[in-house]
Amino acid sequence: MDLNKLFELARGGDLTAMEELAQRFFWGVDVEENDDQAFYWFVNAARKGSAIGYNGLGNCYRIGAGVEANAVKAFENYEKAAELDFPEGQYNLANCYLTGVGVEKDTDKGMELLIKAADGGIAEAAVSAGMNLIYGELIEQDTQKGIEYLQGAMQAQIPAAFAALGECYRDGLGVEEDLDTAIDLFEMAAELHYPDAISELIYIHDSDLSNIRPDDKKAFFWCKFGADMTGDPQFNSMLALYLYEGRGCEQDKQEAIRRMAYVASMGDETSYIILAQWSADTEDYEGCAFWMEQAAKSMYWQGSEFLTENNPLTQTTYHYYKAIGDDASAARWNRGF
Repeated sequence: MDLNKLFELARGGDLTAMEELAQRFFWGVDVEENDDQAFYWFVNAARKGSAIGYNGLGNCYRIGAGVEANAVKAFENYEKAAELDFPEGQYNLANCYLTGVGVEKDTDKGMELLIKAADGGIAEAAVSAGMNLIYGELIEQDTQKGIEYLQGAMQAQIPAAFAALGECYRDGLGVEEDLDTAIDLFEMAAELHYPDAISELIYIHDSDLSNIRPDDKKAFFWCKFGADMTGDPQFNSMLALYLYEGRGCEQDKQEAIRRMAYVASMGDETSYIILAQWSADTEDYEGCAFWMEQAAKSMYWQGSEFLTENNPLTQTTYHYYKAIGDDASAARWNRGF
């Protein structure tokens, strides 16, 4: 419906228009996100007894959208939505009880509400309920029912459901162990951009990590997929190792160094020594000294054997750092080489 028409109806007291305006502004659907407008219309909807209004207010108070964050008020509004048998409100309230947000932690109440939300069609609740039933962590174990919940969530294309069911087939939980089916399910989840599934596929295929189904070409494929899709430092770090070693791919040391430098730029301190080693291997002694300097400044590496006379890089790098202690200005210009 036209936005101006929605405003006209909402100002005239139409509850459905209030709910739609609030949700549009909260999620940025066909309009620019506006927390103040979202909160305003959720308040007006809640005053009319709207479950959507109460649930929306719970979200606003939980994250501080249009109002100061307040966990207790978030809980109270979720509770009102749940009392109106609103599945999304039940799911949010379940998470409050399970994590102790705005209320004392109570896993029994949390699981009861989670099951209600799952039965009410909330796919994310079905995944959580399914996994709890399969592993029997917070509720009595019932693997068959758990798998049914996961299968239902798959119909809604929830990637976590595919990955969770993949775990079941991988480990034989409630189903006959079947690695091929597990891999198919992990691939479906990965194609839906689910990082955990990508990690599973890398682990399954990486010949250094596992002997389940070693295939470095596939491991490289999923590692690059994850790195390019998410930009995640972990995927990029692993990808750099594949490229540097030429494992599962054509060797490309320069691209490996570029990828690892990206990881370093994200604050990953363990990458400094790797980059120093690779720079030395490729006879880039300036780069080697630079990365050793980053390591020397790092709290993570201070005191490490990598920064002592017996470091595994090159005597050149050691002499550079020895020179810093003797004459920092000379070292800065000469790099000790």
